[in-house]
Amino acid sequence: MAVLKCKMCGGDLALTAGSRVAECLYCGTKQTVPFADSEKKITLFARAGRLLRACEFDKAAGIFESIVAEFPEEAEAYWGLILCRFGIEYVDDPATGKKVPTCHRSGSESVFDDPDYEQTYENSGPEERKLYREEAKKIEELRESIIEVSRKEEPYDVFICYKETAEDGQRTMDSVLAQDIYDKLTDAGYRVFFSRITLEDKLGTEYEPYIFAALNSAKIMLVFGTDYDNFNAVWVKNEWSRFLKLMEKDKEKRLIPCYRDIDAYDMPKEFAKLQAQDMGKVGADQDLIRAIKKLLPKDGALKVNVQEYQTAEVTYKKAASEKEKRRNGSVMISKLQLVPSNSPNIAFPAGSPTTRVDISRYSHISMQMMLWRRIGYSGTAAFNFSVFNSREEWITNLTEEINVLPQYDRFAKVLIIKGGDGSRLETGKYRLEGWINDSRVEELWFEIFDSSEEQPVPSLNDSQLRKILLKNRAEAQKNKNKVEKQLGKRGRLTPQKITELNSELNRLNQQLSIIESRLASLGK
Repeated sequence: MAVLKCKMCGGDLALTAGSRVAECLYCGTKQTVPFADSEKKITLFARAGRLLRACEFDKAAGIFESIVAEFPEEAEAYWGLILCRFGIEYVDDPATGKKVPTCHRSGSESVFDDPDYEQTYENSGPEERKLYREEAKKIEELRESIIEVSRKEEPYDVFICYKETAEDGQRTMDSVLAQDIYDKLTDAGYRVFFSRITLEDKLGTEYEPYIFAALNSAKIMLVFGTDYDNFNAVWVKNEWSRFLKLMEKDKEKRLIPCYRDIDAYDMPKEFAKLQAQDMGKVGADQDLIRAIKKLLPKDGALKVNVQEYQTAEVTYKKAASEKEKRRNGSVMISKLQLVPSNSPNIAFPAGSPTTRVDISRYSHISMQMMLWRRIGYSGTAAFNFSVFNSREEWITNLTEEINVLPQYDRFAKVLIIKGGDGSRLETGKYRLEGWINDSRVEELWFEIFDSSEEQPVPSLNDSQLRKILLKNRAEAQKNKNKVEKQLGKRGRLTPQKITELNSELNRLNQQLSIIESRLASLGK
């Protein structure tokens, strides 16, 4: 059977039969271990541990995911996913000699809010929970310190990702190519993150806060590579894989692979659907700079032809004035997001964030503002949401003073998109702006569409309709069972979550009642 190694140093562990806690014989760290009930499981853990200690976080996460799929009650696998998600590497503390965590992949969400932490806690015993909680606190302190430093950083327009040093210690050709583009972009007025220069005055400090800030603020990433292995180098992949995940949430972000002296098919498979730039072609530099200027004008905002919107000149100028005033505001807001619902009374409804809302299905949108960290004081806060249509006409402006508590880290307002009197927003593109206190203005583009207009429902005979209704009934019943199962764990749910689940349960019961009524009307 494979042998489990220390998560911190890779040393041998002093294991006790039946115990889920062990001590490293080399670094002396007390730590949790998986339940040794399967040779296959232990072999996978040993492989994932080696990758994790080598900072191959994505590869390690893939193995932990496979363990979770086969052994869903193994707490240590969920904890491994957390270590990968936050890029945790254990290093020696020069003061104490003990192993302490350092974070290479920070995020805006607390480790205690991570679903995998909940699974870790749920599937572990009292002794392991204590150790998990202690390590989670250390990671959370690291995350908050990174956020604190990153908030002070000015936003970037472009992030250049590349491998700096070759195996022989010499500078790579990737670095030389990247610096040529860096010089051209900075001359054009862009703020560019290029680690060779951007981090040269940060020696002796942790780089993650500055990388985190740049990844989140940059709208464009350029990934340079003259060799397959350079594209997949540990720290290079760490940056571009994180940016790809951010692109899933922010559709305005763009990643442009820039290659030379290799075949385009030799680039990482994750780049397969991206438009790449061959830097070996004549005029490639000029083509790349011109493409960036089209995507991102010098002011850092996406291109909007204001001249087309003369009908809303006054309101647009007022909004532009507010945005200009807040150009140098603090970076308090992590993101804006929208969750559609049919309730005017639930600020944070159940459901996934989206940028496309079907007005034939939903009557309200929860406009949500997520902060980088808790607001940290009791009192009042100035809070605003503004919505504009594609003609830059002001649809709504919600500004007010709200009461806040130190633990608040998110705020929401409900926007009515369809009224009971038949009134409704027109379909099309909209822009949401939000700010709080002295923060910068954050933006989000979204679309209102009507699926009933886009996809007319064909005429169905009774047999076809009954088949569809039976399928819908089975799906609704399945979803109802899931909600009831979640409510069965009421002791671990917040009051807000219980309210959301009860609302969803009522909706599903109504849906089932309607389906049963229609089935009854069709007869046997």
